[in-house]
Amino acid sequence: MKIKHEYSHLGGKEIIQTCFPKLKREIEQAIAHARAPAKTKISREKTMRGQMLYSPEALNNSLEKELRRLGWQRKRVYLGIDVPGLTSKRKPFKELDYVKGRVAAEVQFGKYFAMQYDLQKFQFFYNRNEIDAGVEIVPMSSLTEQMSTGVSYYEMLVGDLARMGRTFPPVPVWVLGIDVK
Repeated sequence: MKIKHEYSHLGGKEIIQTCFPKLKREIEQAIAHARAPAKTKISREKTMRGQMLYSPEALNNSLEKELRRLGWQRKRVYLGIDVPGLTSKRKPFKELDYVKGRVAAEVQFGKYFAMQYDLQKFQFFYNRNEIDAGVEIVPMSSLTEQMSTGVSYYEMLVGDLARMGRTFPPVPVWVLGIDVK
């Protein structure tokens, strides 16, 4: 896979580059070494019925393999329920897919709303003083044209971040738009 575009929200790239250069190289290395599997998903969608598409799960697994090999680990924090009168049998939690040192990374090949949830998770861990920056890895729109409809993409996220300015998320984030060629 290849990084096609990058966007630095609130100096995310610069912070990672200056304070965590080894982790920046690892992210770039993981993307470069991740291999896009063959198109294995047969579309059942009306507009692409029968076409072979990239599987978001297979793409994610390829990147996960590389990041785990470099020592990036999952981080989960269990939370109490802080609303009076509200109880639950389930224990709520926040989880980051990849953390190393004080940098968190998320790979998002899912639906568009999941990108926003990733940013919320970065903000949660940033507010707890557990990370200094986040890295959001998303496909370019050119890659999503070869995937199921509704998948998040780089241009959408960068547009949202530019419109929101400093308000959300108030966390330094380095956004990477990737493609398979």
